Amino acid sequence: MWYRVFGQNGETPSLDQLQETLSNITPALEFHFRGDDLGWTGGEIQLLHEIEQSPLGSPIQLQRYLSGEDEIRNDLNSWAGWLETLEYFPDRFRYMELMIQSQQLFTLRSPLDHANEILLEKIVWAIVKFLAISTNGFIQIDEQGLFTSNGKEIVKEY
Repeated sequence: MWYRVFGQNGETPSLDQLQETLSNITPALEFHFRGDDLGWTGGEIQLLHEIEQSPLGSPIQLQRYLSGEDEIRNDLNSWAGWLETLEYFPDRFRYMELMIQSQQLFTLRSPLDHANEILLEKIVWAIVKFLAISTNGFIQIDEQGLFTSNGKEIVKEY
């Protein structure tokens, strides 16, 4: 499943703080991130067997794109166009504008058929909420809709 965070500020979320946040859920995680002079650009978060410390299923894939550096303007416009089709959503024009003005876009791919789906979902939600709070953003989840930074539903996707 795909998750997206539309960040309204350009602040680079701290990977140390993210790791600390996730360690409150489980210490059995392994982080592999890459970056450049503009901060981290993406990586993987691997859940581990708590005893064996070996990988537990496929990793969570996380990417960070900057609107001023990466060519994501067309993507942001496409997402705004998607919102425009939600005629049942009275606040769609405000969120369309927010999407277009996003300073960063995070994409997270959650593995399918994971060995521990409940733990995986807790971790994924913690990641997207952390990113949304850190960047004053909001969350989009495929086939679910838009959510505030604390996980409250803004609009359901039908």
